[in-house]
Amino acid sequence: MGLFDGKVAIITGAGGGIGRCHALAFAAEGAKVVVNDVGGARDGTGTGASMADRVVEEIRTAGGEAAANYDSVCSEEGAQNLIKTAVDAFGGVDIVVNNAGILRDKTLMKLTMDNWEAVMAVHATGTFLVSKFAAIQMKEQGRGGKIVNTSSYAGLKGNFGQANYACAKAGIYGLTVVCALELQKHNVQVNVIAPMAKTRMTEDISMVPEEMLPEQISPMVLFLASKLADDITGTVYGIHGQQIFEYQMKMTDGVTKEGDELWTPAEIADKIELIRQWQKPAPAAAAGAPREVTDKDKCDAIFDFLPEFFVPEKAAGWTATVHFKVAGAADYTLSVADGKCSTSAGLEGTPTCVVSTDADTFTGMAEQKVNAAKAFMEGKIKATNLNDMMRFQPAFPFKADKVAQIMDKLKARFAAAGPAAAPAREITAKDKLDAIFDHLPEFFVAEKAAGWNATVHFKVAGAADYTLVIADGTCSTASGLEGTPTCVVSTDAETFGGMAEQKVNPAKAFMEGKIKATNLNDMMRFQPAFPFKPEKVAKVMAALEAKFAGGAAPAAAPAREITAKDKCDAIFKFLPEFFVAEKAAGWNATLQFKIAGAADYTLSVADGKCSTSPGLEGTPTCVVSTDADTFTGMAEQKVNAAKAFMEGKIKATNLNDMMRFQPAFPFKPERVAKVMADLKAEFGGGAAAPAAAPEKPKPTGLNFDMVGHSVSGGYAMVDEEATRAYAAATNDENPYYVDGDREGGVIAPPLFPVKLLADGLFKLITDDNLRADMLRLVHGEQDMIFHDAIRPGDLVSMRGDIEEIIEKSSGNLVNCLGKIYRDGKLLCEARSGLFIRGKKKGDKSARKEAAAETEREELFTETQVVDEDQSFRYAKASGDENPIHVDESVAKAAGLPGIILHGLCTMAFTGRAVVQNACAGDPTRLRRLKVRFAKPVLPGDTLTTTAWKVEANDGVQSIGFETRNQDDVVVISNGLAEVRS
Repeated sequence: MGLFDGKVAIITGAGGGIGRCHALAFAAEGAKVVVNDVGGARDGTGTGASMADRVVEEIRTAGGEAAANYDSVCSEEGAQNLIKTAVDAFGGVDIVVNNAGILRDKTLMKLTMDNWEAVMAVHATGTFLVSKFAAIQMKEQGRGGKIVNTSSYAGLKGNFGQANYACAKAGIYGLTVVCALELQKHNVQVNVIAPMAKTRMTEDISMVPEEMLPEQISPMVLFLASKLADDITGTVYGIHGQQIFEYQMKMTDGVTKEGDELWTPAEIADKIELIRQWQKPAPAAAAGAPREVTDKDKCDAIFDFLPEFFVPEKAAGWTATVHFKVAGAADYTLSVADGKCSTSAGLEGTPTCVVSTDADTFTGMAEQKVNAAKAFMEGKIKATNLNDMMRFQPAFPFKADKVAQIMDKLKARFAAAGPAAAPAREITAKDKLDAIFDHLPEFFVAEKAAGWNATVHFKVAGAADYTLVIADGTCSTASGLEGTPTCVVSTDAETFGGMAEQKVNPAKAFMEGKIKATNLNDMMRFQPAFPFKPEKVAKVMAALEAKFAGGAAPAAAPAREITAKDKCDAIFKFLPEFFVAEKAAGWNATLQFKIAGAADYTLSVADGKCSTSPGLEGTPTCVVSTDADTFTGMAEQKVNAAKAFMEGKIKATNLNDMMRFQPAFPFKPERVAKVMADLKAEFGGGAAAPAAAPEKPKPTGLNFDMVGHSVSGGYAMVDEEATRAYAAATNDENPYYVDGDREGGVIAPPLFPVKLLADGLFKLITDDNLRADMLRLVHGEQDMIFHDAIRPGDLVSMRGDIEEIIEKSSGNLVNCLGKIYRDGKLLCEARSGLFIRGKKKGDKSARKEAAAETEREELFTETQVVDEDQSFRYAKASGDENPIHVDESVAKAAGLPGIILHGLCTMAFTGRAVVQNACAGDPTRLRRLKVRFAKPVLPGDTLTTTAWKVEANDGVQSIGFETRNQDDVVVISNGLAEVRS
């Protein structure tokens, strides 16, 4: 028995995507299904019967009953004929799912009446007409019925560039509520869903995650259309992948003014927070409650006891005055001289070094929860004198047990007796926003606001209104809305506060409609002029918390916490148990591991056996440097080893030993988990782990099933400073990229898209399911197609796909395609050919004979010199900091002569030559640029690009080119450029 045996269901727009899933799901539950689809494109153009017929055939093949209908729901005639199809074929109508839809996305000022009316016709008018005639039929039948309409996130919450679609979808929600009220007496329930899924309609909308599938939506529709939901009507449900939730239109309690006198705007402004308020502030805590230990308390205690950690012999010859500026706590001074040390509150004397950090990082470092070296690399600790910074750690080794004792004493001190009174109230979102706007001038960077005069009104729901005035390189803020605004920004407290604390991406929030602005220019100028520095924001928040300080004391800490060193000691102790001898055939090595935040270890492999020991022993064939978090994360399979190596978190002096380590020591999750559980049991954290169950073998080798896999590359607002930096890093001073006074303004260099696409490409190639060996990967080819120029201020979205995987005798070629969109329009395509080398086999002497050069008409020759610091500059501008481009030791360990230039930087050099010589300096004429990376390029190389004519078709000139170095070695081969006339 099915859920809908004997029932007749009409599904509109059922030829593909979500509608097709609905149709198949209803048929599987016994319904007789009318499959409606006009067979057009996603923008509504075109017609055809094939889409509906194909779904009908699927249902019939599976043993169900179905009929096709090809009418447009936009007309009365079409809607009536749709209902007639159901009556003629199956005798009536019990269920209608209004799913048909199209997209014609444009921003408001570019939206035409044609695009407005087409979208409104299908979504709003179509839902109205089909519901109307279905309701008439259901009333005549006298057995009730179900109508399920389709709204969307865009209609209920808004989405950039979808004014027509959002308006129609919002209207469907209103229509549903009214229909539910009117049809209740006829036993017809009307509900609405607001789904999100990756379909043909949303394939280039990167905010829709790949894992949200159409199939996940249909179960909710089945439920609403069944007797299980007879008591539900007039509701709207969201379905985002596996999450189902209800959208609710609610009203706050509001404020009532006594008497008959009308509200004045000033009175409303005064009461607006109470009008918006969902709930009253939390009641004050009882007097005399214990006081919570603050970050400042912890830092004060650590500096008070710092001399107890001092190791004089590690400070021989070191004389220093170190100022610590700890955001969220206070300032402190450390003095070291003649083998002695002292500390004091505040900043005293002339510093030899100033260390800036935040309370969480400093206390975490003291408690050995934070790796100091890693925190320094991430910019969480900054120092003006690296020598003092490096001498501090060995001279002050924080011992975990002693730090734990200090923290316990501190907690006990404040648990014994609390302050006279508890805090008056909890810190609200308004308090936080008030503090941020009070301190906003402190974040102001005047040089980033040159020539910018503005009055910006901020309307922050859940907080208050604020005014920001920028004039002549100065700024000021005020509560409330003052003056005539050049821009009004509307957002909510959580979004703005999250942006200030760098937890929210402003561009993404803007795309999602969480930030709205009436003047995009002011909006774009705000961010660079007010860069929220984390440590300063933390200080503002800490001061706010101190103002309302209080709370209950935490529970007592355990006697001894497990440290990163404990974990690494345990892993190396049990490392021989992970050893797979057959994977180490012929491998004899001595690997020394230097693990920051833990200790040093030695691993010896010889004759199919292995052993480990603490410390550094013997003569190493390879030295591996990493940190405790990375190494333990790798062992626990929380960190991808290849990815960590690419990011510079793991370094090795011998890449061969590094590559042989992983297959010879496969960390099995169950066994590692047992090691960790036994470690916890040793320190009183619980019982020892049970014996591990046998592990299923994991698949190896490249996963060819990943062909077609897509990822979102996110959103970005193209920043002019970034496009200029990219041009500078590739030695390109073309006025199109740098001259702001040029007619039409500046545009991004042609190769700049690789920076925007980098994250998506990295996600694709490092996906664990692909199983690509990153240590054997080389970038073989790059093919760029330019449809339109990218300009500063563009709000773009990116996506990436694995197009194909080709097996070759020497390895596998993975072709990835990246795309960049603006307002749904394709701007650029980038195909990256990534070659993953296999193990060398067979006769190396066999070589392909070089093809004889044909006579060709030379167009131009241009010579360029690679600067000595080119790779460092390009790494910073592009975001590609692969160690082989910036770390001499890693490059040599990889078998290279030294640091090599990024292939894409070399490609940018060739692009510059083509633009200057074949496009008369106009990069908008460049349609395509394709290269094969033949040989590495080194700093100081002289590169000569030679180009020749290939053919001309339809106003596009094809040009071949190659680039050779000073030794006449080809570094770029198979070059192809296409230039518009």
